[in-house]
Amino acid sequence: GIPRIVQNDLKKNQLVSLIGDIERPLKEDVVEEAEDFIALDLLWSDPATEDEEKETEGGWFASNDRGGDIIVFGKTAVEEFVKQTGCTHLIRAHQPPSRGIEYCKSARILTVFSSSHYCGGFNSAAIVLVNEGRIRVATTKAPKPEEVEEESEEELDDLIAEEDYE
Repeated sequence: GIPRIVQNDLKKNQLVSLIGDIERPLKEDVVEEAEDFIALDLLWSDPATEDEEKETEGGWFASNDRGGDIIVFGKTAVEEFVKQTGCTHLIRAHQPPSRGIEYCKSARILTVFSSSHYCGGFNSAAIVLVNEGRIRVATTKAPKPEEVEEESEEELDDLIAEEDYE
């Protein structure tokens, strides 16, 4: 996710430095009690849906339905994150998209999930390879619920997509 501190007037690469300064391994109480929320936001903030985007202040941040101090981030936050960090994309993983991967915020945010049939569901799995100025994505093709038989060993077709990011 994107830390809410990105809306502050930070010097170039200061955000990258602040992220690098986070003590590892992360400890739950430190993440939840930190005043700047950087680690919490990196771990748990979600891209705003179209409806949530309307609730953000100028495309920055809004509260998240998941509660607590968890936020959603809007398009302005993504643009500022890219500007401040020099990153071209943000790859996140804690929400299972039905096809294993989901693009949002002008395709700058990739949500990838590497476990198919998560919790008995019918989602595909995906992997992402970033190499030589390209982002490559491979996904499994999850069968539709009505196509799944008990104990089915059916092989799944692979789908591959590529995107230049330079």
